[in-house]
Amino acid sequence: MIALYRHAYALTYASFFGPDNIPPLEAMVLECPVICADFDGAKEQFRNSVLFFDKLDEYSLIQQVNSLKDKNVRSKLIDNGKKLAQKRSISSYINNMKSILLEFEKN
Repeated sequence: MIALYRHAYALTYASFFGPDNIPPLEAMVLECPVICADFDGAKEQFRNSVLFFDKLDEYSLIQQVNSLKDKNVRSKLIDNGKKLAQKRSISSYINNMKSILLEFEKN
């Protein structure tokens, strides 16, 4: 899977479900740009780290694939994706939970 993500033009995530989906985060960690269907919760989860398309409109997807030809768009997407993936890492999650528990312990 690592080789696929690293050599792919993009991950196209054409899902109707979410928002807790692992493949987009895996792709982001490996600097693979993500084009994601606009399912419920996707924009809240991924923000500016992916390009969104209407899951019921194939032309919307084609437009987003073509937008990755722009090196600035592609580079910004990869940078934003790496930042988001770092925030959603296991160690980040554990540290956040630890902070919550320590705050709870104080009360």
